[in-house]
Amino acid sequence: MDPLTSREGAILLRVARQSIEHGLAFDRPLRVDPADRAGRLGAEAACFVSLYRGDDLRGCIGAITPQLPLIEQAAESAFSAAFRDHRFPALARHELDGLRISVHVLGPLQPMPITGLESLHRQLRPGEDGLVLSCSGRQAVFLPVMWEQLKTPEVFVEQLLRKAGIARGEPLLGLAAQRFVVAVVEDRAEG
Repeated sequence: MDPLTSREGAILLRVARQSIEHGLAFDRPLRVDPADRAGRLGAEAACFVSLYRGDDLRGCIGAITPQLPLIEQAAESAFSAAFRDHRFPALARHELDGLRISVHVLGPLQPMPITGLESLHRQLRPGEDGLVLSCSGRQAVFLPVMWEQLKTPEVFVEQLLRKAGIARGEPLLGLAAQRFVVAVVEDRAEG
């Protein structure tokens, strides 16, 4: 996947932060300026927005398949990460100081031909692959950044299955895996 240009990255981060600020004021995501929809930013693309305070995750929401122009998906995902991530209370105004934003633009999902967990472990590329696992009507996703905490394919997959609500030892009927790579842009904390 091609990296984002510095201009594209700067626009994505600006719009993500503005969408959070707009959400604090108006309880809805920012409407994107048509001028920000040029080129790659106006093409449909999947992305996640992660929010951090210090080293701690403060929210992460996104889409794994393209549904909106990239710039609009970034605005929607930033708003949702700040106010709709069920793992955290809604972001408060005082938390804007020191808030760090990362936008992860996903490449296409690539189905992985797997015959079980061992074949999945062998095919994964630590540090590079994001992963979507589906099984028995449940699904979960990890961005490649999760390799920083979950260093081996075995631990990475085990924790992703847990995130999907699949208990250790549960039959993995119909297990399906899709990998993806990302282009990441990240700001420094403001404030």
